[in-house]
Amino acid sequence: MKMEVSTEEAAQKWLATAQFREILASDTSHKSQFVLLSQESGELGILLLNKSPFSEDQSVISEWIKQARLKEISKNDIYGCYSIQVPVEFNLINSQLIYPATEKHVQKYRAEEKIVIRETPEDYEQITKIYIEKYQMNLQWVYNILEKKAEAERVFYEEACSEFGWILANDIKWDGVTKENLYCLAIINRHDVRSIRDLRGSDVDFLEKLRDKSLKVIQDKYDVPANQLRAYFHYQPSFYHLHVHFVNIKYDAPGQLVYAAVSIEDVINNLRMASDYYQTHAAVLGLGDSSYQKFNFAGKRLFRRLEQLGARMLTQLGLADDQHEIGIDGALIPWKEAVWMRLYEEKIFENMKLEVDPTTVIPSKFILEPASIGENLNFHEEDQEYRLLTAGENRRVTADDHFQVRKSFIFTLSSIYFQDTRLIRFSVDDKDSNFFSYNPGDVLMVWPYNNDESMQIVIDALQYSDDLLDRPVHIRTNDRYLNPPPKWLVGDPTTLRSCLRRLLDLQAIPRRTFFEVFASLAVDEFEKRRLLELASPQGLDDLLAYANRVRRTTAETFRDFPVTSKSIPPERLFDLLKTIRPRAFSIASSPVVQGNAIELLVAKVQYKSRLSDPRRGLCSTFLSRLKPGDKVIFSEINQKSSFVQVFSKIRPGTFKFPPVEVPLICIGPGTGVAPFRSLLISRERLVVLRLNNRQYHSIEIQKRVFLPVNSLLWLQKLEIRRLFS
Repeated sequence: MKMEVSTEEAAQKWLATAQFREILASDTSHKSQFVLLSQESGELGILLLNKSPFSEDQSVISEWIKQARLKEISKNDIYGCYSIQVPVEFNLINSQLIYPATEKHVQKYRAEEKIVIRETPEDYEQITKIYIEKYQMNLQWVYNILEKKAEAERVFYEEACSEFGWILANDIKWDGVTKENLYCLAIINRHDVRSIRDLRGSDVDFLEKLRDKSLKVIQDKYDVPANQLRAYFHYQPSFYHLHVHFVNIKYDAPGQLVYAAVSIEDVINNLRMASDYYQTHAAVLGLGDSSYQKFNFAGKRLFRRLEQLGARMLTQLGLADDQHEIGIDGALIPWKEAVWMRLYEEKIFENMKLEVDPTTVIPSKFILEPASIGENLNFHEEDQEYRLLTAGENRRVTADDHFQVRKSFIFTLSSIYFQDTRLIRFSVDDKDSNFFSYNPGDVLMVWPYNNDESMQIVIDALQYSDDLLDRPVHIRTNDRYLNPPPKWLVGDPTTLRSCLRRLLDLQAIPRRTFFEVFASLAVDEFEKRRLLELASPQGLDDLLAYANRVRRTTAETFRDFPVTSKSIPPERLFDLLKTIRPRAFSIASSPVVQGNAIELLVAKVQYKSRLSDPRRGLCSTFLSRLKPGDKVIFSEINQKSSFVQVFSKIRPGTFKFPPVEVPLICIGPGTGVAPFRSLLISRERLVVLRLNNRQYHSIEIQKRVFLPVNSLLWLQKLEIRRLFS
């Protein structure tokens, strides 16, 4: 870096009267040395010395060879080592004199131990930016070059534009002649861009123009092909006014190390990928389950990768755990509070407020539009994500006295504690046989409905009339980012009763967000205050005691707040209630034996809590109550029906089973035996088929099943059979 240069005579006089103080730094690889000088008055100066490169001019080389004087250092056979003295004109030293120098210059050129530090966005805001604003040296010398007030002889090209212009100049370290050491700088005209940290996506076109035009100008002027030039930024730069380095790839320029140089191509690509790449704010909340070994593996990797790419993290990584007492909310609540506070502090959104305005009414997600009676819109069945199965056999496979009342002198088990495991068979229509094709180990996704008990509790609490419940409506989204409910599930038009039965989860345990929305609809002061307590972070213990620990359902919560429930508009139910999620069951049947049938092994979930009514699993209760013949009724409009739709689809499993000739040990506790039942039946059938085709002379099939007494009846025997072709 060069301060304003005085005349040659003044510089010569200053140097002649200067005294040596110390060597600030020395670089043997680049043959350079930085020397601190001073005058008697105490004025400081810095002399930057660089050995000039060898000339490639043949006549010059021939001349100094003739005048060279050798002094032998060592000799071995044909190899000799000598020191050579050449005339002074052939051994020049390139130099730069900075005077008067300040303490900042001294610190800049003083050798320091080098270490590698990854600058995070927080480091930039809290350290680098403060340094730039408080300690950055005067950039007047840069402005002098841009305005042609100094060093105009080094400038060989100018793109004249105050906002998108730049100049090309030979760097002070280059003699302007030796192509192998070519070193040029492109300095932009704008004063507000200090480094690549200040670049935006809107600067991409400018950067591409600067790159392409500069490479062409340098190639035309110095006859160095563009593909032999390297273009890069320094970060951290030696001075904070954006500039681009153009060097010959043969030249090992200072600061060209991978840690300091950032290719202009990389910067352009990064800005194309994300316009705010160098200012990106991010926050990561991983959703996981601590019962798995790789807990939140994806969230941790994403957080680290975003940091590596330079994103500014708003808060620490959040690791939600489904095993937490309140589920993911255990991590989500404090994580969300931290994110909102950081967004507010950073002033990313101008009108952001920490406190919600109680008078603000957020529009509902969906709109219910009246439909004509008898109207029914067609849709293509092949577009259905789920198809219909018809329930067939539904029988209990556990013994009648399994876990029934047992008394001892220690404790008594209530009759509510029993194990009801069922084998349920579904038949597949011929037209859907391809849709429901499966392999052993695959999974059947079942979409359950709410049971009659929950439906009645909600209808009683809401006090909706039958006319309102059965009135045909179209459901329209009020947000372009939302999808309407699936038509194959509820129909179009549909009814509010159909949505309560098939779409909205009435048995889910209400979360904090439920109480937030519920409180916004409250008209009774007492109920509103109680709902706000349950929705607040300070009321977490109350929420756990009220909902999670006793497994209270959403339907029962409506019943507990009767005044508010009666005032809920129908469209607000879609804001309050979650959508029912399909449940996954391993298929217990064999595709090669059962044909167009699918069997599931389902353990009915039913247990007691401190509440009077038993707790029931949504899907297992739904399946256990199916009766043979329950099948398709598409819409409940204008008709009452006891028939049930069973919407399902096949999902590939994670098991990778070996060929039938490979022995297996399968361990499946409880209903986990289902996929192995499918496998055993399929393997046995495949072996028989192969024997019939004479691929084997003899084979022995053994199925040893070890089960507790009174467990699954259909797997309680040891079976050994010999088969011969």
